[in-house]
Amino acid sequence: MKELEDLPQSDALPVSPDPRPITAAGLRDFLARVNAEPAGPARDELERRAARLFVPPPPDDPSRAGFGATVTVEDPERGAQTYTIVGEDEIAIEQGRVGADSPLAVALTGKKRGDVALWKRPAGDRAMRVLSVAYPGEPSGDE
Repeated sequence: MKELEDLPQSDALPVSPDPRPITAAGLRDFLARVNAEPAGPARDELERRAARLFVPPPPDDPSRAGFGATVTVEDPERGAQTYTIVGEDEIAIEQGRVGADSPLAVALTGKKRGDVALWKRPAGDRAMRVLSVAYPGEPSGDE
């Protein structure tokens, strides 16, 4: 299509002008990626993105799931599954890292061990019981 040909071609992802949360581990990985990139436009882009990242403070109640939490849930269809709630620069579904704004993370946020989270999905809602909530460097919310 002619309209598409007229658009500038770029491999760069759009950068949000807003600050973006990232876990401490995610920030370390991202900065290592920036430092490994040779000088040039790609590194400049990564540096622009890095300037907007911040690590949110730990939660007031670490027994409840929130940003940075690793949550293990169980449902009758899939058994036990573990997910970590992360920022958009860390999402890796195959590794269980889900974006904080995703329907799954929204369903888990605020839940604690023993609670039932209802994951609203296009394929149908899925109820999951929370088995554990843990944050890096904190005891799990299992006590």
